[in-house]
Order: sequence, then C-alpha cells, then structure tokens
Amino acid sequence: MNAVFQKVLDEEAIDTNSLYEHPFKLLAQIKSSELKDIIQFQSHDDQFISAFFNFFVEQLINRRQEISELDKCFFVGRVKAIPQWIQRTNQKFNIFSDYDELDRIFSIGVEALR
Repeated sequence: MNAVFQKVLDEEAIDTNSLYEHPFKLLAQIKSSELKDIIQFQSHDDQFISAFFNFFVEQLINRRQEISELDKCFFVGRVKAIPQWIQRTNQKFNIFSDYDELDRIFSIGVEALR
C-alpha cells in the first residue's frame, strides 16, 4: 500500500504550502488523484483510512524542513486526533468530503462544535 501511496505523492506534485492551515483539504486533494477509485471503495475501511492518513501526513510534514520536529509532532497529534474522535464517537464526518469543517475543527478545536 505504501508503494501505491508513494507513487501518487511523487507523480501528483502535491503542494504542501497550506498543510499546516488546511490539512484535511490537502488530503482531499490527494483523494482527487489516481487513488480516487481505491479511496471511494475503501472509504469505510478504518484500517485503510488509518494507513492512508498516517502515510500522507508523515510524508507531507517531512517535506517541510523549516518546521521544528516538536512542532511537527504536535501537528501530527492534532491531525490524528480528529479521525480518531470521528471513529470513537461515531461522528458523521468523512475526512475526504467534509474537509472544510474538519479544517475548522482542526484550527479552533472544540470551540468549533459549540
């Protein structure tokens, strides 16, 4: 699976400039890639979502050399918390289509839900 993900990352020339402000929108752009059919088929498979998410978040933040390792770790924690929250609380959000709302939740936290 990682080889397929890496191929998309290499061939799609994904712009990571807005990663730290809009991580879910960036992941939705990846969904629009040649992985579209696979993602649509696997969109309810929690293991696939987790592997997809982990691979792309890790790979994309590693491209940003100007960000400290500590800030990268905090970023990864915040990004990974949202899908985990969706899964654990049976939220109706889809990380591939509800990216605007998820980016808002990412930016302001629980205040977004009030």
